[in-house]
Amino acid sequence: MKHSIKLIAAIGCGLLAFAGTAHAEGFYFTSAFTPTLSTSGQSSITGSGQTSQAAGTAPTSITIANLRGQSTNTSGTPDNFNINYTLTVALTERTGSVAGPQTLSQNFSGVLTGTLDQSSANISNSFNNPLSQLYSFSSGQTFLVTLDSYSPIGPPNAGGLGAISAVVTEVSSTPEPGSIALLAGLGLSASWMTYRRRRRA
Repeated sequence: MKHSIKLIAAIGCGLLAFAGTAHAEGFYFTSAFTPTLSTSGQSSITGSGQTSQAAGTAPTSITIANLRGQSTNTSGTPDNFNINYTLTVALTERTGSVAGPQTLSQNFSGVLTGTLDQSSANISNSFNNPLSQLYSFSSGQTFLVTLDSYSPIGPPNAGGLGAISAVVTEVSSTPEPGSIALLAGLGLSASWMTYRRRRRA
C-alpha cells in the first residue's frame, strides 16, 4: 500500500512538472512600424515590421522593426529628422507547429532624431514609456515584451540599414484543465488508500 501511495505521488510530481511546461511551445509574432515613410528634403527613412514570424520558447530576442535610410544629398549637406513612431506588436500562442486561436496586440512608441545624407547617418533613437507590456492569454499563459535595443541606421551608400529589437519572456503558465483534473483524481485515490489502510490497522 505504501508503495502505491508513493507511486501516485511520483506520478503527481511528474504531471506538475509537465503542466508547468505544457504551454512552453513558443509563439508567433507580427509587428507594424508607423509611419512607414518619413521624408526630409532629399532624404527618407522607411520602417517596416514583421509578418507571421515563428519564435521558439521564451526568453528570446525578436526583431520587431527594420529601418532604412536613403538620401541623394552629397556629404556635408544632411537633412534633419524628428520622427515620432509607433510600433504595434502582436503575439499569438503556438500550439505544436501551428498558431493558436488567440492573438493579443500592444503598442510601443519612440522617437528617431538626427541627420542623414548620402554618406553618413547620425540617427539616434529614444524609446518612450512603457518599455514593457504584458500579454495575458485566456489559457493562463502570460508573456512580457520589453523593448531592448536599437541598431543605428547606417549610411545610405552602404545600405542604410537599422533595426529595433525586443525581448520576450514568459511570466507564467497555468496547468491545462485536463492535467488539473488528473491531479485531483490522483489526490482522491491517495486519500482513499490512506483511509482504507487506517481502517485495516
